[in-house]
Amino acid sequence: IVHIDISAELSCTCQNAVLAAQELTGQGQIHVVDSRQLSTGGGLLALQGTKLRDSGMTAADIAAELRRLTPCSDTSFVLDTLEFMWKGGRCSANMLKLKPCLEMREGKLAVCKKYRGAMEKVYRQYITERLADKTVVADHAFITHSGEVAENTLQELTKLVRELAPFQEVFVTQAGCTVSSHCGPGTLGVLFLRQPEQ
Repeated sequence: IVHIDISAELSCTCQNAVLAAQELTGQGQIHVVDSRQLSTGGGLLALQGTKLRDSGMTAADIAAELRRLTPCSDTSFVLDTLEFMWKGGRCSANMLKLKPCLEMREGKLAVCKKYRGAMEKVYRQYITERLADKTVVADHAFITHSGEVAENTLQELTKLVRELAPFQEVFVTQAGCTVSSHCGPGTLGVLFLRQPEQ
């Protein structure tokens, strides 16, 4: 079994998985991978894992390769409002008009840029900047959102992602309750794997 978990910097679930794996087997049959990501960032690694499995790779080798790819998972979100972060005590009220972009860095969330203006414009600018000058793994990309993003906007953004990078598939998914409750409606991310440096 290869188990891919949320970043150990964000949750104790990865540590608990390691402990459970040690209790269940002494033979190394369960391989826990700290994705160093959240949300669909871990899903990107899972998709790569299935590709490696289908090629005949062993579970131990898949886990090792996924650990190598972990820093290549480009996971970020742009928020429509900071109101939900403010209510959760994660920012001050004087920042509420900003639309920040949060990205995963070394297993933790960090603010990488702040936007202003209408969200449809912000989404396009954010996606364009995230994909600029990136050499991507062309298999999959995700547009993940927390709800209340118009369907035609999602279609336009999917088209933009396809124009900017040679992805074979672009999936549109809705974020889970944790991301949605912390970030609020209108949050949207483009997530993909970068090619590892040689």
